[in-house]
Amino acid sequence: GGRAAAAPRVVAGDWALTEDRPGKPGWIATEPGSVLEFDLAFGPSPYATVVYVNSYEGFGRAFLEMSGSKNRVPLEAYHAQPVTTSAAIHLDVHKDFLANHVNDGQDFLANHVSKAGFGVPKFGNATLRVAFAGTCRVEAS
Repeated sequence: GGRAAAAPRVVAGDWALTEDRPGKPGWIATEPGSVLEFDLAFGPSPYATVVYVNSYEGFGRAFLEMSGSKNRVPLEAYHAQPVTTSAAIHLDVHKDFLANHVNDGQDFLANHVSKAGFGVPKFGNATLRVAFAGTCRVEAS
């Protein structure tokens, strides 16, 4: 697995570890282009799991990237149903490909648990970048 080698850092924009609702802390960004980085150290089976929230109003898309790789994994946090749920993506970071070979996010996370690779070697170190692309707003009709 992977473990954090250092505290996360805000590289650009307005990522903040905060609570949008009491008792519900998390990393939140509202500015497109905001970037958050996590330095990770891996063992003999390099993987990482990212857990995020899906919801309807004010949620959108982010991309996961890993240093040393051109692969980009979309996280679709918006859905039209009026519920909020948790989702997870499992990253087999040692592999060198994206599952389903989909880069536009249309079906990549259909089951909310997918696999993706970034070519990180066993016992390697890498930086996971979370780049916020923007929100989807729902207007009341």
